[in-house]
Amino acid sequence: MLVDVVQRQAAIAWQRSTLFAPYLDEYLDELRPLGHGSVSFRNHLLLVTRLGEYLATRRVHDVAHLRQEHVADFVRRERHRRENLQGAAQGIRTDAPLRRVPASPRTARCVAG
Repeated sequence: MLVDVVQRQAAIAWQRSTLFAPYLDEYLDELRPLGHGSVSFRNHLLLVTRLGEYLATRRVHDVAHLRQEHVADFVRRERHRRENLQGAAQGIRTDAPLRRVPASPRTARCVAG
């Protein structure tokens, strides 16, 4: 159950705010026999909740209206978001435009702008 994995009431309310709320407990029950730990449960819940929020921005409020294109777009956006987070953790801005900066009179290199 959700309350066994998430302790903060605000987090529970957030995860219960999407169209997937009625399915969360059953989803966790399906994951449990597969040996997932608490961090894995939270990661699954985070992604499902983020997907639900994304779908709400696309005016999808019922799972019957969920389309493969929605999931593909969400996965693409999530991948980009994670790449930006990983780059930021390493001090790299992956969303910055590239510009040419002369390294010397003979060579040039690309750097983040």
